[in-house]
Amino acid sequence: MKRVHVSSSAKLFAISFGALLGVSAAQAAVNISDGPTKHMSCSAGVCSPTRKGAVLNVNDLANMLQASDVKVTTGSGAVTIEITAGLSWASTNRLTLDANCSVSIKAPVTVAGPGGLSIVTNDGGTDCDFLFFPGGKVDFWDLSSSLLIDGNSYILTSAIEELAAAIKSNRSGAFALAADYDASGHKFKRSPIHTKFFGQFEGLGHSIENLSIRDDTGECVGLFEQIGDRHHSASIRNIALKSAYVTSSVQFGSVGTLVGCYAGTISNASAQGRVIANGNAGGLAGVDLHGFVAEIERSHADVEVSTSGGFADAGGLVGFGEFVRWSYATGSVTATGYYPKVGGLAGECVGCYQDFATGAVTSSGTIAWGVGGLIGVGRIVEDSYASGTVIGPDSADIGGFVGDGEDDVIASYSIGNASGGSSSFVGGFVGRAGEPNIDMDYWDMETSDLSVGCGEGTCTGVTGLTDAQLKSGLPTGFDPAIWGQDASINNGYPYLLANPPP
Repeated sequence: MKRVHVSSSAKLFAISFGALLGVSAAQAAVNISDGPTKHMSCSAGVCSPTRKGAVLNVNDLANMLQASDVKVTTGSGAVTIEITAGLSWASTNRLTLDANCSVSIKAPVTVAGPGGLSIVTNDGGTDCDFLFFPGGKVDFWDLSSSLLIDGNSYILTSAIEELAAAIKSNRSGAFALAADYDASGHKFKRSPIHTKFFGQFEGLGHSIENLSIRDDTGECVGLFEQIGDRHHSASIRNIALKSAYVTSSVQFGSVGTLVGCYAGTISNASAQGRVIANGNAGGLAGVDLHGFVAEIERSHADVEVSTSGGFADAGGLVGFGEFVRWSYATGSVTATGYYPKVGGLAGECVGCYQDFATGAVTSSGTIAWGVGGLIGVGRIVEDSYASGTVIGPDSADIGGFVGDGEDDVIASYSIGNASGGSSSFVGGFVGRAGEPNIDMDYWDMETSDLSVGCGEGTCTGVTGLTDAQLKSGLPTGFDPAIWGQDASINNGYPYLLANPPP
């Protein structure tokens, strides 16, 4: 049996991202922290490490910024820069963080005056990024301040209305959110940003709370109505939506909290709340528009998703996704329409890698194409898992992991119970296997209460394990560079090193 792999660059990034989470040595970083400065040389406004494990005291840095511009670089074995203690300065001076690989923000950074911030990643490295971790964000008090990220200049905004107006004036521009925003004073009757967006949006680790949208006219509904198209890309990253409520009654429309329709990159985004639709629905995004770049990575949603639309794609993270990587969903998904594709992560996914879903999935409509704990209809799925219960209607393909496996499903597992009505194909792992390469896949026979892993089709690569067996060590075929196992993590079940459970 062949094994389908993520591209080498994507896999290398997965490993490097895991390293940033503490999976590998953290000494390859310049740490801007509250510890004493050590192994750093600062001269003429440039601070460079003299060896790995270098520390730059945050107060020392703030004092230097009061006097002049400061540039922090990597070198001498240190390849990343991370801020782990709160940093603030009020002068007109600029801080530049120039890293061979990634720049990580793990604590609040405040540009309290008219000063500037420059971020440089991949300065000699590859497959790295500007990353935000819990507790990390960058606040700008002055919207005229300068923000440069990898050579691009960003316009700072502080409210949804400002952002919408700025995008309307330049829909291919680069924009950033300068602070957290509470939208509770607004009840939007259409997508707030209803201009098609072809630029870059940087959330800077901020949140938008209490977003409420009821749009009963637009085909695409979310904070952003549409990003990108078949000929143009766009990007959204480092943003969180909290207590969002988005609903639409448009039949065959597409609804998500963050984006209704997308053809671009969504990364390090999250959402919490509820989505109600009469068509395609996702906790974070509605549907991929099949653009030349269309992917969701390092994102997650805890959103209750429900749709009553016919022929709909519904998922806890995205309705239909072309590529979904290092992402997860924890909310419940319910579909009551005719012939839906329903999954805990995605209704349909062309390429899903290192993802998981834990929410319950229910389809009570008339027939269903595919109902699965992770994906309703999966094309290529690798190194992923699902743990939620799955309930489907009559004449449906229903599986604890994937409802309808139409291509390659490799090195994955499920533990949730799957059930369905009459004339349905039900399996502990897959409901129906078309003619895919299903290999090194597993289901928990005890927690699922199912002795059959495959409802219909050829599934010689699906193996049933007891609960104790699944927790006793990584199953055959699970790469230890991708998977980990620890009794104190994920209830003892295998987990993804680059995408650990919350």
